[in-house]
Amino acid sequence: MQYFIIVCIVLLKGVPVADKFVGLSNGEKKRLGFNADQIRHIESGWALDKMDISILDLIIRAFGGLSPGHLTNLLKQFKDKRNDYIHEKQNLSLDKKTLKAKLAELKAIYKSILEVMKYHCDPAEIPRLNLDIAEMETQMSLLENTVDDHLQEKTEALRRAAHNASEQMTQSAATLNQNICKSTRILDQTVAKVSQLEANINKTVSDLDDKVSEANSTLEQATSANNNQPSINIQNLTIIENNNIVVPPAQLSLNDPEACILQHLSTAKAPMNSLDIAKAVGFETSSKVNPTLYKLMKENKIQKVSESPPLWKIGEQQVLGILRESSESVSTKSLVKSIGLPKANINKTLYDLQNKGLVKKVGDVPPFWEIKEN
Repeated sequence: MQYFIIVCIVLLKGVPVADKFVGLSNGEKKRLGFNADQIRHIESGWALDKMDISILDLIIRAFGGLSPGHLTNLLKQFKDKRNDYIHEKQNLSLDKKTLKAKLAELKAIYKSILEVMKYHCDPAEIPRLNLDIAEMETQMSLLENTVDDHLQEKTEALRRAAHNASEQMTQSAATLNQNICKSTRILDQTVAKVSQLEANINKTVSDLDDKVSEANSTLEQATSANNNQPSINIQNLTIIENNNIVVPPAQLSLNDPEACILQHLSTAKAPMNSLDIAKAVGFETSSKVNPTLYKLMKENKIQKVSESPPLWKIGEQQVLGILRESSESVSTKSLVKSIGLPKANINKTLYDLQNKGLVKKVGDVPPFWEIKEN
């Protein structure tokens, strides 16, 4: 048997595989190792990419020419490369350069297979294999176009996204500008309202100042008239518990407690009790008026002459302080302006100080005062 196989191989050397195989009888084919199914598959056609690799190995092993596993290895490489190429092409996971390299590998494997086929296969199979390569080249061209279209779609998508982003930014900028303009208008309106409010407040304050000045003028005139008249009309006066105090009704309506306290003390014939001062101002208890009394005392406008009971009188020290600080005689008008009390009140304090021998009058028209040297 071995001799027969060797003789067959020697005799059939160099003849195409298909011709060698067809020329054998079924018995010889079986003796070479082929079973009935393999013989039927070989005789039914030579579709290389569909043929069982084990059959090809038997053909090569039977008729020689190459090592038994060489064609098998080539076919396996081709199938693996082809499947990989189709997978990458469908998924677009590689760039064109890499895909071209894979196609070149497939072509190289095909060429090797063709070389084997020239000596071991039917030559009629070669055109079909060439057609497969041409089809793959066509597919590669289509793939390149697909890749280009894919890249173009990506580029177009990026361009549209950039255009949309630009439009959104433009719209956002316009909206922001509108909001800024609106906020500016609101701010301008608010400033105008605040300015108008300030003007109204200033006018109100001015009106109040005018009314206070008018009230002070009326009060000064009333006080001056009371000092010049020998008798007082009881119906136009309010009598406080201290019989020494006579307060005009207009005075009790003053909103400034400090001015009211100073007015009461300046017209009182004797120091006033804290409770009497509180009631004169409009409070029920002395605790309401004490903070104002101590504030005036710190400012030297009034002085406390007794602790129990607490008695207060106009601040002679303030008048004395102004006279001491001045190097020249001071007019009554200047004292009135500096202290802020009516002229009649200042005159009363000056005459009290003159009676005590602390100041002296150096002129009558206009009246000037200075410290009396001992």
